[in-house]
Amino acid sequence: MRVPQLSHSLPENYRSRQTQTAYVIQKYASDGIDLLSTPLPVFGRDSNVPLEFPLFQALGALLVHTGLSPETAARLLALISFQVVGVMLSIIVFRWHGMTVAVAALALFEFLPFGLYWGTASLIDFFSVALALTMVYFLDRRFNGGSTLTLLAGSLAAVLAFLVKPTTAPSWSLLLLAAAAMVVYRIGWRGCWKRMAVGFAVGPGLGLIAATIWTAYADAVKRGKPLTEFLVSSALSTGTSRRPSNARIRTSISRSWMSSAIT
Repeated sequence: MRVPQLSHSLPENYRSRQTQTAYVIQKYASDGIDLLSTPLPVFGRDSNVPLEFPLFQALGALLVHTGLSPETAARLLALISFQVVGVMLSIIVFRWHGMTVAVAALALFEFLPFGLYWGTASLIDFFSVALALTMVYFLDRRFNGGSTLTLLAGSLAAVLAFLVKPTTAPSWSLLLLAAAAMVVYRIGWRGCWKRMAVGFAVGPGLGLIAATIWTAYADAVKRGKPLTEFLVSSALSTGTSRRPSNARIRTSISRSWMSSAIT
C-alpha cells in the first residue's frame, strides 16, 4: 500500500519542511556528511543552518549512494522509521497489556488515516518517535531488573532522541514515568528506586544535556549570520521570530555568493 508513495513529489502539506529535509540529504550525498553542518543554500551558497541534529539526513544520504533520489531516500527512511515505531509500540503494549491490545494498537497505527498520509512524508518525526520508544522499551526493561546492556541501549536511544528532535522526546519521557509508576506499584519503591534513578539520569537526563549543548551550538552558528538570526531557538519558542527584510536578504546572499566566487 505504501510503496507507491515513495515516488510521490514533495509539493504537499509541509512542502517547505519536506523539501528542506530532502535538500540536506542531497547535499550530504554530493558533498560529504558533516553532522556539525546543515547546508541550506537558500540562505547563501556556503550557508550552515543547524536545526535538529541531522542524523536522519545523514542516513538518508547513505541511501542516496545506493542509487535512490534524495526525495525517495527521505521517504524510504521515513517509512522504515514509521514501521519501527509500529514494532516498538506493539512490543511495549504487549508487555503492559497483552497480545490482544498490542494487535489492536498496531492495526490502528498502520491503517488510521494519519499514518497512511504521513507514514512516508520526507520528515524526521517518525524517526525521532522510533528513538524515543526505543528509549522507553529498554529503560522499562531496566526498571524491571534488566541487565546493564539494556540500560546502555536505553541511554543511547534517549540521547539520540533528544538530539534529533528535542521537542518530541520529552513527551515520550512521560510514558517512561508511567512505566516507572507501574514498577513501583508492583514491587514497591525500595526494590527499584536505584535502578529508576540511574535510568532517568543516563536516559532523559543525559539526553536533555546533549540537546542543550546542541541547541547552544546551533544558536551560536545561526546568530552569527544576519539571514538566520530569526531561526534561533529562543525566537522560535516564543513566537517572536521575524524574518529579515527582502533588501537585507538580497544584500547578504549577494555577499555570500561573491565571497564564494572570489575564494
